Amino acid sequence: MNQSHSEHNVSDRNHDGSRQILSVPEVIKVFIDEFTGELSKFVIVDRPFPGAVTDSTEQELWKPGCYVWWTPRHGVIKVGGSLVNTRKRALEHVAAQTKCAEFNMADLADPEAGARLLLFNIWPSDARLGTETENQEKALQARHRAASVEIFLEERLNPLIRSKREG
Repeated sequence: MNQSHSEHNVSDRNHDGSRQILSVPEVIKVFIDEFTGELSKFVIVDRPFPGAVTDSTEQELWKPGCYVWWTPRHGVIKVGGSLVNTRKRALEHVAAQTKCAEFNMADLADPEAGARLLLFNIWPSDARLGTETENQEKALQARHRAASVEIFLEERLNPLIRSKREG
């Protein structure tokens, strides 16, 4: 990773201590700045919700990786990950009405919310080109990569709805 948390140029708090609202390009920049050397192993997807996320058959949406829910009003709502299918896992939060005191994720389904789903998915260009042992090692590396991105973005982006897990 390129910079430590304390050296990164984006703060998750304003001077008055309130949560900073990052734009979509700023969220993507946080990822790119930290994982520059790994970018060839990822595909970054930014889609409006609902609509392009639920209607799409693009295979890059169904990969392991990390997802970020975002709205213009609240900025980053939720960060999470999946070792199999980020789109499916992200949509489960809307169906389950994951919430905090300020926001219910079921509200993302309202087109007026202006919600976007950002996916930072693993995109191995050489998948299934090696031996079974090599492919198992690639799959393990992909899981580690997905988990590290999720943890980094959760800490760095300060989502409105935090994960319940610690560490």
